[in-house]
Amino acid sequence: MGHYIAATLIDSFTDALKKLVELEPSTPETPQQKYDRLLAQLQQLDKEEAADYQRIFESPLPEELKRELVSNWDPEENPKAAVKLPKGMDFLTLATAPNFCHFAKLPAEIRFKGLLTESDITGDVRNQHYDKGIWPDVLEQYQNKSLASLDGASPYVDPRPGHGHEMTLVIEEAAHTKNCSEQTSLDFKDFFQVATLEDWRSLTLPNDAELKYYNEYNPISSHGWIMACLKICKKEVCCAVIFVYARFLLLTSTPSYFILLL
Repeated sequence: MGHYIAATLIDSFTDALKKLVELEPSTPETPQQKYDRLLAQLQQLDKEEAADYQRIFESPLPEELKRELVSNWDPEENPKAAVKLPKGMDFLTLATAPNFCHFAKLPAEIRFKGLLTESDITGDVRNQHYDKGIWPDVLEQYQNKSLASLDGASPYVDPRPGHGHEMTLVIEEAAHTKNCSEQTSLDFKDFFQVATLEDWRSLTLPNDAELKYYNEYNPISSHGWIMACLKICKKEVCCAVIFVYARFLLLTSTPSYFILLL
């Protein structure tokens, strides 16, 4: 798959270079004239891209996609639907409404920039310097010790000030610890976890860092629909749709890959 992606990128770069050559004027120009010309062309492409993006939210659902959604999400049409779409949530809004994703999986900009956990540990896919969360065996040892305590349960909390009430970001141990001398994968299904002994944990969507960085999303005008994709549900990934009309969500005993706010 990596070779296909690389080939696609090379083709795209080649097409872009050919287009730039075609746009070169037949008469000489000064460096400033060249700069102004290329800047105007870039601004025009930005406008076209923004218009194409906006059409996603304004266009009707393609019939093929609509049939797929009905087949997999509508229990009235398919009693064995993988996910039961609650009453009051329509397919068009689900597919086209602006949304915000609180995403634990890797690779993701939201992880590398420290936005997910409001961390000052930042990096990129190359240096692997970012807030990695906690290893599951470490969390399990802590919880077992807590359960055995004569003083009662003392659940794990994030040691950073102001974050002790939040869900724990857990590393997907099996994928991160594959015995291989070369890095062969960058995709990791890290997840959030709330253990039973932790009782209620809270989550603000979007958090302050996400709200500042992804400023095109306006939670004030959102529908207030929150969808959490659970890590395990009868040996299959499944989703639980929760209706909450606020930025504040309370969860208990819920391991999840991501939380989507619409």
